[in-house]
Amino acid sequence: MDATLEVRWFRKGAPPAAVDDWFAALGAAKKSVRTDLYLHTPDPAINVKLRAGKAQAKRRLPPDGNGGGPVQPAEGVEGCAKPWRKFSFKTRDQPALGEAGQASGLWTPVEKDRDQHTLDPGELAAVLADDPAPSDAKAGDVEAGDVEASIELTRTRVDDGPPWWTICVETEGAPDALDAPLVPAARHFFADFPAASCPLDVDASFGYAAWLCRMDRPAAPAQRGAQRRAFLTTDS
Repeated sequence: MDATLEVRWFRKGAPPAAVDDWFAALGAAKKSVRTDLYLHTPDPAINVKLRAGKAQAKRRLPPDGNGGGPVQPAEGVEGCAKPWRKFSFKTRDQPALGEAGQASGLWTPVEKDRDQHTLDPGELAAVLADDPAPSDAKAGDVEAGDVEASIELTRTRVDDGPPWWTICVETEGAPDALDAPLVPAARHFFADFPAASCPLDVDASFGYAAWLCRMDRPAAPAQRGAQRRAFLTTDS
């Protein structure tokens, strides 16, 4: 089982050039391009997907005692951090992409082109030491390898819908060490974010499961594709 604390935002279209420049200035990033298959579910606290021969199940926990809640790491950047627990299993079979979506109504293909920048425990300890705001995080908590922090910028789309982009800040590691470093790490990442031209607000802060729920209103399977397309092409 893996434990994460995540704050994510979604925006329609492609990332503005200013956002691309900001992310590139953070340093080296790991690139991945893939299509994940998400199970249809009406519950945004449950995230089940198939990825590269593995099944992954994520469950969102209530914030009480698990960390999370409102965060504002920079002016014009407000979100809601949420704790998750994640399990991964190898699968014997995985449906082909052409069979996964409309044919069964069970799975939604989500294309992702992701760049991820990660602070290892030593780098995170340095960020905590330099953070100007008071924090309960201690550098020693991360020097031992208890937690890492990362930020991702991902271009994504559902089925044949229009493009979206998403930013996520995440801490991963020991469950009791995730909360305190999240905001200092986010302040570090968003220090030069172009929020004046591209604000990230709390109404756009949710995970992939909630994003897909907003496209998949309760309906007969034959209506789901049309409803997703209508949501995707409606202005925010």
